[in-house]
Order: sequence, then structure tokens, then C-alpha cells
Amino acid sequence: MTRGLELNIDIGALAKNYRTIENRLQGQSQMSVAVKADAYGLGIEKLAPLFYELGCRNFFVARTGEAMELNNILPKKRQIYVLDGVKSFDENILFKNNNITPVVNTLHQMRYVRDIPVVLHFDTGMNRLGLSFNSIQKIKRLEADIKFIMTHAASADEPNNIQTDQQFKNFARIRQHFKNIPASFANSAASFSNSEWHLDLVRPGIALYGGESLPHDQTHIENVVSLYAPVLQTRSLLKGETVGYGATYKAERPIETATLGIGYADGLFRQLSNTGSVYYRGQKCPIIGRVSMDLTIIDISNCSPKPKTDDMVEILGPYQSVDDLARDADTIGYDVLTRLGKSIKKCYSNESIS
Repeated sequence: MTRGLELNIDIGALAKNYRTIENRLQGQSQMSVAVKADAYGLGIEKLAPLFYELGCRNFFVARTGEAMELNNILPKKRQIYVLDGVKSFDENILFKNNNITPVVNTLHQMRYVRDIPVVLHFDTGMNRLGLSFNSIQKIKRLEADIKFIMTHAASADEPNNIQTDQQFKNFARIRQHFKNIPASFANSAASFSNSEWHLDLVRPGIALYGGESLPHDQTHIENVVSLYAPVLQTRSLLKGETVGYGATYKAERPIETATLGIGYADGLFRQLSNTGSVYYRGQKCPIIGRVSMDLTIIDISNCSPKPKTDDMVEILGPYQSVDDLARDADTIGYDVLTRLGKSIKKCYSNESIS
């Protein structure tokens, strides 16, 4: 019987990744985890309790809805931070009643804060979201209950980019105005790059889920996900025959092909048409023709033995990581995880998390 599509998530590898980061922390620094976007597509309902069991008590989400979902999942002894901040008086009441903390990004958001603690997010050079250096005095006059201050490193995954050092210096200037208040700077890549950047709280995301913040041989992060697709049919093509919609691939010689039961509706990028590859028993099989909604055609001419109907072909696994696939699709690992995680049934391993 042909197996269906399942995104397999290795709980043991994910726990090891958490410990790998945690074991690097210096001084008083604590762990937090980013579980936004349904834990990067891998399932917040399953993974948030795992992180809690591993000892994490600080959780970051992007939206208020995510915070309320997490509030129903985790025990009460935790901290939930909403990166979008507080956007109304009603949200302020919601946060207060459920012990949820907004990450304030603008002076406008401060107008909605009433009797709740906040995190202050300062922009130090990313120019995306955050309070400015010039807003510090206005913030201080408001006498807010500040749990900690934070900023976001824009280029920490590029070791030779001087922007991260400059952002850290800019953040140090801001910290001078908030003495004795904890501070957070390091995302996944910054957590591995420089122990001075750990400060009081690190905020890893993609590295926990097996993605590359920096190359794995530097970080010792393990791949977490695997995905296999079934062979629905095989066929032989003559020289000159075409493949798929639009006939974008023409065989330059007789070839053998296999049609897989996966397509862009399942999260496999259409950009992989005539570009990406999959693997059968460690053998590379190019994607030929256009990736269609629920089918993808591959060239199996060089495989020995050749896959047969009902065999499973690796989309992600030991021979192709999320970042390998992302590079072929001209995107990033985050995009791969969140897209596949939204589309395909998730299956969790039963490995120990110790």
C-alpha cells in the first residue's frame, strides 16, 4: 500500500538542538524559544510543551491569537511575549487577564498599555520595527513596568558582515539608559557567534528546528524534519518527448521517469521545476518539467535499482536538508518549514528528549 505524505519531526533531534544552544550560554543568560508561525510550521501544540519540559519558561510568538493558543497549551508558570505588541485597550485587558506580555515597538503602542509589564523593542539598524534611540526619554517619563529591552540582529547569519557588531554597539548605548534592566540581543545565529551577545536572554528560532543559522558543521545543529513522497507511476520516454505542463522539459535521450504524489499544494515549491532534485536510496534524481498542484516528475535514469510504484522518495532527509531544498527554490529554510508544515500531516518521533 502506498503511504501518504507525512512530515516526520524528530523530537530527539529537536531536544538535542535546544541543549546545544543552552550549553553555550554564558553568565546569567537564559533560554527562550521562538514558537511563532505554529512553531515554524512544526506544531506549537506538540513542541511548546516539549520546550517547557526541557526547562524553557520564555516563549515568543508574533500574534495575539498565537499567544492565546499557547496560553491554553502551557502551564501557568511561563512567560509569553507577543512580538507585534499591543494594538488596543481590549488587547491590553486580554494580556493582563492572561499574564501575556506585549513587545512594544512604537510610542503609539504605549498609549494602550495599562497596568501590565512590557518588553521594549529598540531598532538598532534593521529599520523594520522598533523604538528609536530618540524615544528613550519619552519612554522613561511614562514609568512603564519594563521586564527587559531587546533588539533584533539583522545579519548575524553572515559572519563577515560588520552590521551585527554595529547593532550591538548601538544597543549598548540604549542599555546605558536602562541600567539594571535585563536585555536580549541574540537570535539563533548570534547565539552561536559571540558569547558577549548572549546578555540576559537568547531568542533562538530556526536553529531549534534544524535550519541553518550558520553552517551545521560550526553549530552542531541536527536536522529535525524528513519528508518522503510515494511513486505513483514510472514510465520510459523516447528522445524528443516532453514532460509536464507547457512542455518545459524535452528529453535529449531516452530516459526513465517517476511521477511522485506531491506538488505545490503540498508545499513543494513550483520554483523547483527543472531545477530541484530529490533522492532515492541516496541517488540524486532531478525534477523535470513543471511541479504541478499535486504531482512532480523526476528523472530516475541513473538510479540502480530504479524506484517502483509505491516506493518512497526522499524530499527532505539525510541527503537533502531544508536549506538544500531552499537554495534550489531560491528561498530560505524558514519558508520551506512553514509551508510544508502548513500543508502536510505531521508525524512525531518517540525518541527520548533527555
